[in-house]
Amino acid sequence: GLMYFGVRGVKSPYIAEGTLNGTFLRKVIEMKEDLIPGVLSIDYLSNRLYWVDSFSLQLESVLLNGSDHEILLDIHELSNIRGLTNYENRLYWTEGVDDAIRWVDKYPPYETGILIKN
Repeated sequence: GLMYFGVRGVKSPYIAEGTLNGTFLRKVIEMKEDLIPGVLSIDYLSNRLYWVDSFSLQLESVLLNGSDHEILLDIHELSNIRGLTNYENRLYWTEGVDDAIRWVDKYPPYETGILIKN
């Protein structure tokens, strides 16, 4: 099987895929020096990888082959994203400031909302 992970603390941070036994490693997307790949979620039906950049606080996506990079949402008001998952046509994340579960549509116009708030 494959795993996907963010590599931080290097000159050019990146998101990589690799085999569980470590015999294969490939950069999916390389980022600018000051960006920090954070929480990840994979949508196998659409063949897309989604993540939140912990520095720019943007929700981004790319095809698993590294093409078609998109910025879905600027989430500067949310600074403590703890998890990210996807289900059908939405992405969901937990937010630590107000303990909310929020969502965004995966496709334009990227409507957002709150599923539950503490």
